[in-house]
Amino acid sequence: MGQPGGVVARKSVVGTYVLWLLVGAVGGHRFYLGRIGSGLVMLSLAVVGFATSFMYVGYVFLFAVLAWWLMDAFRIPGMVRAANGPDVFVRAAAGASDAQRIAPQLLASPESAVESGGPLGEGAG
Repeated sequence: MGQPGGVVARKSVVGTYVLWLLVGAVGGHRFYLGRIGSGLVMLSLAVVGFATSFMYVGYVFLFAVLAWWLMDAFRIPGMVRAANGPDVFVRAAAGASDAQRIAPQLLASPESAVESGGPLGEGAG
């Protein structure tokens, strides 16, 4: 989560895909992104599926995990953006140099940013 000095570690799309590939069936990529609840559900489904697979009912759980794992492959970029927070959107839209000026304005009062002609100060007129 946080590091000394209030610096927040940014999550990586590539790192998340590596975790998805290696430990995604047990929710490892979800734990990395801070989605602990859904990671625990995915881990539980996998454990129950493996534990009951000798009775063949476990294959239902394993199929659910497989489907969820495959769907996450398409959802990872959005999940990483959500985990990184709004500051990343500002940096992508304005470039890293403008992000320090824009982010506090947007986070403090989005309405004032709109009234002043947008976060970059560009008026409609």
